[in-house]
Amino acid sequence: MPFARGTGYDLLVATEFELRPARRGSRRRWAPIAVLFIVLLGLAAVTYLGGPRRTVWWIGRVVVQPTRPPEPAETPGERWLQDLEYLRTNLYRLHANAFHTTPRDDFERAFEEARDRLSNATDAEAWLEVMLLLTLVGDGHTATWSHLDSWPNYPLRIALVGGSWSVIGAGLEHRDLLATEVIALDDTPIGDAVERLRQYVSADSEADHDARVARLLTSGELTHAAGLQSTPEMGRFTLRLPDGTLIDRELEATQPGSPMVLVTSNLLSSQHPQIDHWVEWMPDLGAIYLRYRRCRDRNGFGEVSGRALDLLGAHPEAPLVIDLRGNGGGDSSVIAPLLRGLRERAAGERTVALIDVGTASSATRNALELRGLGATLVGEPTADALAGWGEIRDFTLPNSGIRVWVSTFSFGGDPDPVEPDMRVAPTATAWLAGEDPVLAAALRAPLR
Repeated sequence: MPFARGTGYDLLVATEFELRPARRGSRRRWAPIAVLFIVLLGLAAVTYLGGPRRTVWWIGRVVVQPTRPPEPAETPGERWLQDLEYLRTNLYRLHANAFHTTPRDDFERAFEEARDRLSNATDAEAWLEVMLLLTLVGDGHTATWSHLDSWPNYPLRIALVGGSWSVIGAGLEHRDLLATEVIALDDTPIGDAVERLRQYVSADSEADHDARVARLLTSGELTHAAGLQSTPEMGRFTLRLPDGTLIDRELEATQPGSPMVLVTSNLLSSQHPQIDHWVEWMPDLGAIYLRYRRCRDRNGFGEVSGRALDLLGAHPEAPLVIDLRGNGGGDSSVIAPLLRGLRERAAGERTVALIDVGTASSATRNALELRGLGATLVGEPTADALAGWGEIRDFTLPNSGIRVWVSTFSFGGDPDPVEPDMRVAPTATAWLAGEDPVLAAALRAPLR
């Protein structure tokens, strides 16, 4: 029987439509309360995990943002001055304490001197000015490297290996230079060139300083701006071959991304270069090898960790070698499943961790956590220590596009880089021959 108006059905429909706006209004009234509850819950979690300093840091990171960029000025010199002022404002604004090494008055004086030099500076000279100002902060995480990824570089990769400045990478047409020793840039001895470039680089240790200077040695624009090469397009290098012969080589600066051959190409640590972490049983070595390149991809590492623990069970006499060399950090908690599994199996003493100057930030912390479980550390000291500055954020200078990273938190702990239990220095010639002295020593290391 159809319903008629005035029946209970009409009352039900009317009531439904009358209540809907009220319910929507009720949800609107509760929304700010829900947001406030979530914020307070987040603050409570941050305080519980990191203490009151972490709470203040978290609030500052959310509330304090880079300032609005200015409208671009008309001339290049004026635009650089705008960038300089933007750098000053946001460096002071975003860094947790930009004056922890250099007093503010000295900073202001340095900025004024930079203003005078920028009026007729080239782009490369201006970038060196920015780098020089950032070194006054005095921590390795406050820096800029963005233009190295876009400016032409000489087709070499140089590093301090085994006490010598060596060519560890070269363009395909210059592969004969691999494992040679760098003697001079143009007419400047390598030691003097390194010292000249050190003033533009902040770092967290001496070894880290050398590693960062090495990146500048092959920049055509920056070595020219620093007076180390005659032109930015062509560079002259004096090199010593393995047999002691000295040669000069003229090199043309090429765009980043050009193919390069590395002396480490044939090493186990260089396999699967596109993967952050992987693990395999190595029957020839009698060991389980886990490569840990970056502290990221929690899910992916969870699978790798599970496989590593399974391999430990399948090979109860074999050591687990965890290779942290070149791991620049990320999220220190990614390794947690492996640490937990090693602890539960009391397998920490079966573990050997490889470290070097490329091991930094979260990876440094991970190395110490492994040592705490009984692992033996083999290789060279890490790039940094537990104590220091970190939790970086960035801003971009509006006209030049230079990206600047600044530290927003200071960490306590041991102020010195992590020293290995067994110190082993590799050589470029060994790498070129396919030998890995650090891995070889790790396999011979007596387990705890």
